[in-house]
Amino acid sequence: MNIFIILFFSLALSFVLVFLVKKVGIIYRFFYEAREDKIKIHKKPIVYLGGIGIFTSFAFTFFIYSFFYEKELLSKAAGIFLAGLVVILLGFWDDYKWKKGEPRPVAKFMLQAIASLVAIIVLVSTQVIKPMSFNTEFGYFIFLFYIVGAMNAMNMEDGMDGLAGGITSISLIGFGIISIISGTNLTLFISVALLGSIMGFLFYNWNPASIFMGDNGSHFLGFSLAVLAIILSLNNFTSYTKFFAALLIIGLSIFDAAWVIIKRILRGTSPLMGDREHLYDKINARGYSVKKTVLIYYFIQTILVFSGVIFYIV
Repeated sequence: MNIFIILFFSLALSFVLVFLVKKVGIIYRFFYEAREDKIKIHKKPIVYLGGIGIFTSFAFTFFIYSFFYEKELLSKAAGIFLAGLVVILLGFWDDYKWKKGEPRPVAKFMLQAIASLVAIIVLVSTQVIKPMSFNTEFGYFIFLFYIVGAMNAMNMEDGMDGLAGGITSISLIGFGIISIISGTNLTLFISVALLGSIMGFLFYNWNPASIFMGDNGSHFLGFSLAVLAIILSLNNFTSYTKFFAALLIIGLSIFDAAWVIIKRILRGTSPLMGDREHLYDKINARGYSVKKTVLIYYFIQTILVFSGVIFYIV
C-alpha cells in the first residue's frame, strides 16, 4: 500500500470537490446566515457542505484504490460508504434545521442513535467490524454509545475555523501509526484517505473560513474516529490499555465534551443544548486570536495522541 499516493490523491480530490460543493451551496443557499449567539459566531453567510466534500473524496479514493489494488477491500469499502452515508444524511438534516433556526436536540440525539445502529449493522454485515464482538446486547450498547459519543464530541469541537478538521487530522496520524505497528491495512487506508480529504478541506476552512464542514462533516469525522477505535482496540474487548489508548488518540474532543456535559448537568441545564463554555472558548476569551487558539489546541492534541500511541504500544 503506497500511503503517499493515497494521501495526495485524496487531498487533490478533496481540494476540487470542496470548491465545487461550496459553489453548489451558494447557488442553492445551503449556508448559515450571518449570526452571533451563544452557539454560532460568523459575520457573513457560510456554506455548510464541507463534510460532503470530505466524505465524497474519502469514499471515491477508497473505491478506486480497492478496485485497482486490493479488491478484497471492496465489500468493506461498500460497508463504510453506506454507513458513512447514513451519518452524513443525519448531519445534513441537522444543518438544515439549524439554518431554519429549529434546533431539536432530543430528536437529534434519537436520530443519532438510530443512524449509528444502522451503521453498526452495515459494518458488521460487511465485516468491517468483527461480528464476534456482538455476542451480547452489551456489546451493541457499548459500540452504539461509543459512536454516538464520538459524533457528539466532534460536533461540539466544530466551533472555530480549522479546529475540528485539524484535531481530527492529528488523531488520524496517530491511528495510522498504530495501524502500521499492528499491521492493520484497513485502518491504515481509512486513516490516510481521510487525512488527505480533510487536508484538502482545511485549505478553505482555515481562518477566515470560506466554508464550514457543518454537522454533516463533524458527525462523519466523529463516526470515522469511533470506527477506527473499535477496529483497533474494541473489537474483542480484550485490552483495557488499548481502549484507553484509543480515547487518548481521539483526544481533546472526548475530554472537552465530557467536561462541558458534566458542567451543564451540575448547573441544571440540558446536556444536549449548546453553549460557549468549551476549552477553546475559554482560551479565546483570554485574548488569544482564533488562529492562536486553534494552534494551542493542535499542540495539546498532539501530546494526547502521542501519549495514546505509547499506551497502545506498551
